[in-house]
Amino acid sequence: MKATFTSGRSVVMALMCVLLVFLGNIAKAQLPDCTSGNIVYAIFNRDTVSTFSDSTEIRPVNVTTGAVGALMGGHRYYIRKFRSGTTWYYGSSGLAVDMITNRFYVITQMSSALAKDIITIDPVLGTQMVIGTTPATLDQHHFVKLAVSPTGIGYGIGVARDSVSTTIANYNPLMMFTPCNSTATCANPTLLGYLSSAGNLRGPKLFNGDITFDIAGNLYFLTVAFDNVAGTPKYTDARLFKIDAANIPAVGGTGIIPVTFVADYNAMDTTVVNGIAFNNAGNMMLATRRFASNTTNPNGPYTSELYRSSVAGSATLVAGFGPITAKFQIADLAACYFPTTILGLDKLQLQYKYENGNVKLKWEMISSSTPTSFEVQRSNDGVDFETIATITPIEKQTTYTYSDPQSGFDRNKFYRIRATMNANLRNYTNVVNVNFNSKVSLLGNIKPNPFNSQLEVNLWLKSVNPVNVRILDQSGRVVYNHQFAGRTGDNQLKMDNLGKLKPAVYVVEMRVQDEVLREKVIKQ
Repeated sequence: MKATFTSGRSVVMALMCVLLVFLGNIAKAQLPDCTSGNIVYAIFNRDTVSTFSDSTEIRPVNVTTGAVGALMGGHRYYIRKFRSGTTWYYGSSGLAVDMITNRFYVITQMSSALAKDIITIDPVLGTQMVIGTTPATLDQHHFVKLAVSPTGIGYGIGVARDSVSTTIANYNPLMMFTPCNSTATCANPTLLGYLSSAGNLRGPKLFNGDITFDIAGNLYFLTVAFDNVAGTPKYTDARLFKIDAANIPAVGGTGIIPVTFVADYNAMDTTVVNGIAFNNAGNMMLATRRFASNTTNPNGPYTSELYRSSVAGSATLVAGFGPITAKFQIADLAACYFPTTILGLDKLQLQYKYENGNVKLKWEMISSSTPTSFEVQRSNDGVDFETIATITPIEKQTTYTYSDPQSGFDRNKFYRIRATMNANLRNYTNVVNVNFNSKVSLLGNIKPNPFNSQLEVNLWLKSVNPVNVRILDQSGRVVYNHQFAGRTGDNQLKMDNLGKLKPAVYVVEMRVQDEVLREKVIKQ
């Protein structure tokens, strides 16, 4: 009996030791924090090209204090891509974290004219695995902007390689991938199209930066232009843009993806903005490298900095950012929070209808602060806008209208509203394209989005016509099809019994004769 007791005690002691080791490892390697809203994650790279076997760090950062925590996974990672001969490219400037798989995702952004690897990192086990390689159509692009949407789909925005002359039209591709952890091919990176290249979106004006998402699946990206200034290449203007969820393609393609300008971030001008991420409060954290002089030489001395933005266009330095490991530099930020209110703006949305020879604009702004003015702006090409009216806001009023007579117009017109806030910060609505010969237009957004079992859409029809509404899944399969009897003017259409659809991204297609409108929605 004594021998049996001793053996049992030995087993218990051994199990306790295993448990202590396990708990010790968990203390060093925690799951990503996707609930508190207090933590974003930063990726740091070695600041010199070398043969180090630990080129990359992933660490948590407190959004309030800026304190940098312990290594995720308990060690550094060897992120590299072989070029040729003895040349390797090290590190990653794209970081994403997925709340579904509890993993991090990085991409080898360089690799010359070769494919880029998407790599998953398990922060508990401290392991990494290549799960996909970009298609050949993207070989001439770097990828430094990476994020996972609230539906669990990964996205990346690329930029044409510095040394390659690439047409402006395909300078900035949008890529989709599947966050996964099973095989070397499960990510399935797919080209979705190219960002619009009009105005301040042209080519290298979207050079650096990062992307992130809100709860509705809208994609935000802050980027810094890299232009020739008096013959010298320099980082210049920092701007925040947005791609509405409805405009993000659900399947592969090569079309042009519309982009909306949100705000200038003048405090970030001439820096290298590396990463952005939202916390639960809708504040945006920004990581950047600020150069010691205004030459913005990418190889010059710099300081890694962290900023917090609670209002679009304004950012405050987080003085306590650190400590940062010697010889490492900030490369990107990521988080797995998806706030409903972004940068103090619940809503800044423009809609329109065209009837009786007038473009009738209606916009709604719900904000934590009252703007000082609204400017109604019009454009012939969607690039160069002129102010045609200025409206003084009324305290506590959220909805405004303006009517623009169509007299003398012989083609499409583009409209947007510029809201000037306190401290002269300026925010912008979405841009609407008014086709004066259109048979149908969408009044506002499809609601609710995300949805559970029902959707509602408001359409304006020029004349009596049937409206065919279809819902398509990401593979293009029709999962809902119904024809409504449309009447002249406003029409409110309801789609019921959608609860059986699985959670995913869908496209609502509304057809009136030869005209088709498409909007993207998310099923919870």
